[in-house]
Amino acid sequence: MGCRTFWQMTQPIESYVGRCVSQSIAGSGVSPKSVNYIVFSTMDNNLRHLDVNFARNILEELGLVNCVPVFVSMQQCASSLAALNYARGLFLDPNVNHVLVVAFDFVVEDADRIQPFALFGDAVTSCMMVRGAETGLSLLSYGVNMDFAGLLGRDNFESRKRLVLTTQDGALKESSTHLDDVEMCFSTNFYKPISLFNAGVSGIKRNRLCVETLNTRAHCGNCDWMLNLMHYQECVGLTRGKKYLVQAFAPGFFACGLLESC
Repeated sequence: MGCRTFWQMTQPIESYVGRCVSQSIAGSGVSPKSVNYIVFSTMDNNLRHLDVNFARNILEELGLVNCVPVFVSMQQCASSLAALNYARGLFLDPNVNHVLVVAFDFVVEDADRIQPFALFGDAVTSCMMVRGAETGLSLLSYGVNMDFAGLLGRDNFESRKRLVLTTQDGALKESSTHLDDVEMCFSTNFYKPISLFNAGVSGIKRNRLCVETLNTRAHCGNCDWMLNLMHYQECVGLTRGKKYLVQAFAPGFFACGLLESC
């Protein structure tokens, strides 16, 4: 099925989030005091397992003393793309220059890891968004839609296909991009046959789909597209001027965004 191992957290989630965000801050060269917002995302079933002082503890540990915390959830594995788009909107305020986006997901009961569509792993991913950055990735467009029947488990192939194509076509149109212009697609790490099927529905050719972290990390909830993008960046590299599609599938939801390397 394309998955041999998975990652499992053995420490409190705060320790993993703190370590990951610290690396993003260090890699960006931005002072913690200069970060304006931090936008967290996770699947909604994890919200009840967070410490009531979760955000405060992270801010204190990392010295984010001028940083406003925000939480985005309720869109399952699509929540991180919603968080990325929300973060983009924060830059409409001319006083905002640096925003952290942090996605994380974890499984509390090991019996819940094995599902018909995926094997679940645990992960944290983060990135720094910077106003006027001369290098990195720029979010050109974003789209999300919901199929209520899918939330109830009553959708079908045709309704899922409409959801995917309507959302993706809208995001591509917003950025005046044709699907053939997309260099690579980074998507959700379902079992490989399902991932390949979803790619086919999206019109993504097999050699343009990157779900390489499925093999070693499994399906890490709303972290997958970022994990796959980072893996590709490390192993292959992103090409300046090329466009990349990011996707997130979830029951009843589909989200996608178009990124450009600069």
